[in-house]
Amino acid sequence: MPTGIHFCPLDGTGEDVVGNNDATLIGGSTFAEGKNGQGLALNGSGQFADTGAALLDTSGNYSASVSRTRISGTS
Repeated sequence: MPTGIHFCPLDGTGEDVVGNNDATLIGGSTFAEGKNGQGLALNGSGQFADTGAALLDTSGNYSASVSRTRISGTS
């Protein structure tokens, strides 16, 4: 299992498998098939996943990565 502050694999649920802050989909975002399993389908205008808590402790050094994948029929 991954270690860290929070980890939501977004595999059809918003369950946080490391911490206690499950993600809630906001603004009509949905789970969708991704390149490797599931991910989120977002329209870029007010859709997101909210955990209700900070995901990163920004008081020290950290790194983050984001992957954007175009889903057929969207821009």
